[in-house]
Amino acid sequence: MSDFTIAELRLAFGYHFARLVLESDRTITLSENDFLQRHFAREDMGAAGFMDSAGAFTLRHTEALRKASVTLPEELSVEERLSLIEVLLGASLADSTFDTDEGSILEQAAVFLHIPDDALDTWLASHASVAVVDLPEPE
Repeated sequence: MSDFTIAELRLAFGYHFARLVLESDRTITLSENDFLQRHFAREDMGAAGFMDSAGAFTLRHTEALRKASVTLPEELSVEERLSLIEVLLGASLADSTFDTDEGSILEQAAVFLHIPDDALDTWLASHASVAVVDLPEPE
């Protein structure tokens, strides 16, 4: 398996989960596409070797995502992992709405990052836009 920097692992994780959030309602609006490009530019994905010139994901992206599931929880503090969830919250609000499907994906991302429930609950309580949504348990 290839070696990856923490920045590359954050990029692979962030892009993957941001796309899941943005595609959860089966349409990507212009504002959502702008968000994706601002935070996860196609040029950055290409430079990391995660996308080919046609915009298709590479095996390196798959490897980075797999490695991110182990490395990010070990190498990042809880606060740093919550900052990744914060970016995903921004993705969920890029179209000015927040729905339960997006909340479920945020929950899945928190599980992926091994964020303790109490830390996530505290973080959610500090974000009024999502604290009022009862998130379903991840499958």
